[in-house]
Amino acid sequence: MIGWLIWKSPGKTSPILASTGLSKAGSIARLEALTINSTTQWLLMRGVDSTKPILLFLHGGPGLPETSLLTDHELEKKFIVVKWEQRGAGKSYSADVFDRSFTVLTFVNDAVAVSQWLTRRFRQPKIYLMAHSWGTFLGVLIVQKRPDLFKAYFSISQISRLLRSRAGAPQTPVYLSKFGP
Repeated sequence: MIGWLIWKSPGKTSPILASTGLSKAGSIARLEALTINSTTQWLLMRGVDSTKPILLFLHGGPGLPETSLLTDHELEKKFIVVKWEQRGAGKSYSADVFDRSFTVLTFVNDAVAVSQWLTRRFRQPKIYLMAHSWGTFLGVLIVQKRPDLFKAYFSISQISRLLRSRAGAPQTPVYLSKFGP
């Protein structure tokens, strides 16, 4: 019962503190749920100055949100760092999402929707995109689909030649088939 309550808890993030020990004026430290393409997905947004550029982080996996692993406070000084827990991962987990719509294209569309929401929320025409591992596979597809949303794309452990690297592996999963060899 306690585990279920913790799992379903909206959680929180600690405030960004000024030298006085009080919450720093103009900072942002929010954990927020959004409805993205009919699913509840979570964003952790942190930054010393809420007017700084947005840096959207695409985690690895799929299914490894890395929210607690990426704790670089130096980035929070230069950006509003947004850690998005993609459908099926972390706080965005729901068994309901694992159906025929659980495809790479759905993840790309979700990321575009998140990016558009961030540009509106923070009144910035473009954002930065940073990705790790599985997120880099998505990142390339997202930037290809909507380059107008991004100032720059940064990758960590960029995936390349995904389908070729699967040579000798069992049949390519259906969720990758929409992008061809």
